[in-house]
Amino acid sequence: MQHMEVEFNSLYKITEMAALYPDEPAIVEYQGRKFLYKEIEQETNRLANCLIDAGISKDEIIPIIADKRVDTILSIIAILKAGGVFVPLDPKIQDKRLEHIIEELSPRWIISVSDHFSRIEQLAITFHLNLTIIALDQENSVSLTNSGLKILGYKAYSNQEKPNVTINPKAWCYTYYTSGSTGTPKGIKGCLKGIDHFVQWEINTLGLEKGIRVSQLYGPGFDASLRDIFVPLCSGGTICIPPNYLYSQYSYFAEWLNQEQINILHCARITFDRLLSNIHLERLDALKNILIAGEALSPKSVKKWMDIFGNRIQLIHLYGPTETTMLKTAYFVQSGDYQKKKIPIGKPLPEVQLFLINEQNELCSNGEPGEICIQPPFPLLGYFNRPDLNKKQFVNNPFSKDIHQVMYKTGDWGKVLEDGNYAFLGRKDQQVKILGYRIELGEIESVLSSYIQIQDAVVTLQKGTSTDLLIAFLIAEKQQFINEAKLKIFLKERLPDYMIPSIFIILDSFPITLNGKINRKALAAWHIPTKN
Repeated sequence: MQHMEVEFNSLYKITEMAALYPDEPAIVEYQGRKFLYKEIEQETNRLANCLIDAGISKDEIIPIIADKRVDTILSIIAILKAGGVFVPLDPKIQDKRLEHIIEELSPRWIISVSDHFSRIEQLAITFHLNLTIIALDQENSVSLTNSGLKILGYKAYSNQEKPNVTINPKAWCYTYYTSGSTGTPKGIKGCLKGIDHFVQWEINTLGLEKGIRVSQLYGPGFDASLRDIFVPLCSGGTICIPPNYLYSQYSYFAEWLNQEQINILHCARITFDRLLSNIHLERLDALKNILIAGEALSPKSVKKWMDIFGNRIQLIHLYGPTETTMLKTAYFVQSGDYQKKKIPIGKPLPEVQLFLINEQNELCSNGEPGEICIQPPFPLLGYFNRPDLNKKQFVNNPFSKDIHQVMYKTGDWGKVLEDGNYAFLGRKDQQVKILGYRIELGEIESVLSSYIQIQDAVVTLQKGTSTDLLIAFLIAEKQQFINEAKLKIFLKERLPDYMIPSIFIILDSFPITLNGKINRKALAAWHIPTKN
């Protein structure tokens, strides 16, 4: 097992890189400004000192609402330096969702820009908050008489000295909110040690050094963006921020990667599939590694990729819930893996322990499927203000000699393969019962996705008054026509009758959550008229 260096600290590492490479680019905006390492160090020190002098206390919760990715990145680092707790929020966040988060957090401070002042003021009035905005684009400090909202102009602040604050890497330092489309968002707490663990693994495993160029695709409200930020900044590399239009015009994706000479691409599986559908053979000369997470990588996508690039660009399949900080397993995809039913999620990262638990809460035997439970080598801090969920999902590890060790029950189903790699089998709540049979929707989706004319598939169960229906939502390969009769013949050769969907719906694309995953709740809520 690879040994992790105890002394690695992402925050100190960025300062170290700034001292080693002050005039190297740390952040590059597409057709915009370059920010050197010395500028990053100066600006984050300045903002941290601004926060400290304004009166924030240790462990103070500070949401960030900013349109520019650079502003969010600088704010995250500055809040860490000041000993606070950063909560990055997507500036396009829905009003109801933002209201819930702000009401729950009840912050005294928000870092933002003038375009969001009126929205924040309304929140302060609604929830009776004594609130101060650290305004990144303002020089003057003012107080708004209607709400009592204070605006502190950061641009007039000048102290660039390194703050004298002791940081506990195991203490709470951030919260990210789950991005489900319905229900109440849950705030997930994390620590710097959790960030350090994955960042050090990626830097060491991939041999990342000065000058490495890393994409910054994930939105600020998703914890995967921490990889985009800390991996390059802790290795002397460059964060490459894409143009805004890239997210709606994926035909330019490969062109941007090529123009910016991206070496490392972190992305969700849905983003990888979109890249794959717009790829050109002569492109991506600089690209070395693609790290894919969020949802299971399909064997069909692997075959397409390998047919074009072979093993020249390494695909790395990752798995890990936000509750355990970024990713906790890794699998280096091989050219022959397209022949497998599922691409494995790999083996645990160093010092991470995985347990498979059956329905009797016992350890599974070899090859037996069970719920994936994770114990990382740093504290799991649980959900913000949700003791009910913490008690249910963050439990003392009954398989450890240390009674204080806590593991997270993921709700994901998996098994150990013969070679020691883990396979992801789908969500535990995707196991459904129909006609008395217990089935896994993921198994049906896997068979559907193997059909030559289908690019992707999601299966849901719709309950009726007299019978339940399996509904298959499909994305066709290159908008091909799918013959339903032939598809059913294909399925009958591979699945029992009770696992064959009753209805097939062809979509141009799946609805997507804020974190880039397929929005299964939205599909499950799709109204399908039934005869019963």
